[in-house]
Amino acid sequence: MRNKQKLESKEQLNDSKYIIFNTTWKGLKLKIAYAEQWVTSVEVSHLAITSENKEIMPISKTGYKSHFTNKVTVDSFGGPVKMVHAWFDEKSKSKEWQTYQNQEQEKLKNKQQLSLF
Repeated sequence: MRNKQKLESKEQLNDSKYIIFNTTWKGLKLKIAYAEQWVTSVEVSHLAITSENKEIMPISKTGYKSHFTNKVTVDSFGGPVKMVHAWFDEKSKSKEWQTYQNQEQEKLKNKQQLSLF
């Protein structure tokens, strides 16, 4: 097994160059499709990251992100899941993500208060 990180699940798609990883980052369920060698002529890897129900992610407002990189970079993080988690950790420090999280917490708080009546 080339990727040694712990995963919730992993599957190989038939007739596809992608390996699918299902993982969770801070409660956000993610599907990571990873093609180690996206094209044969050059060393290009591809990550397609989708959140469950197209929820906003630190790296995308649409719930989907396509990212081209290379195997060396992915391997330097310990595999695609660890790379995506590190990417999310870094981007979640942004002012934009912090503002979004605060707004979501406020919405939840208001919804809970309204349910008391």
